[in-house]
Amino acid sequence: MARETPEMREDGATPAARRAAARRRALRKGQHDDIVSVLMLIAGAALFFGPWVAGQMADNARDASSNELVMGLIVVFVAGRRLSRGAGVCSDLVILLAGGWMIAAPFVLGRGDTRVNGPSTFDITVGIVLAVLALVGLGLLRAARGPGRRARHA
Repeated sequence: MARETPEMREDGATPAARRAAARRRALRKGQHDDIVSVLMLIAGAALFFGPWVAGQMADNARDASSNELVMGLIVVFVAGRRLSRGAGVCSDLVILLAGGWMIAAPFVLGRGDTRVNGPSTFDITVGIVLAVLALVGLGLLRAARGPGRRARHA
């Protein structure tokens, strides 16, 4: 067992370990909160404005359009919160659920076999992007916690 020196804290962290933890926090702040959140915000905006850009608001695809609008609002709200307050497990899980719903929505809402194939492809693509971003966010969040926070077994 190593002898405790004055520069070691109560948890046994040396100055080098504290610097490494600070670098992990900086990595999390730079990559996780900013880059991943901005990509989620772009995907949410694409969902929200997609029906208007594609001109589907006048078509009979009201269920698809309202689904995209609601999910786009949820994703934009959560991504905006992540940018302002920082990310957490809860926000990543909400984005993961939204992505999963966007993948399943064309089949659950019965649009998988309609003559209009564009919205289904768009919904599934954005859902996959959201799910991947949420999983990357969860992975970066876990990596930022570092080995010191994991449970130790004797």
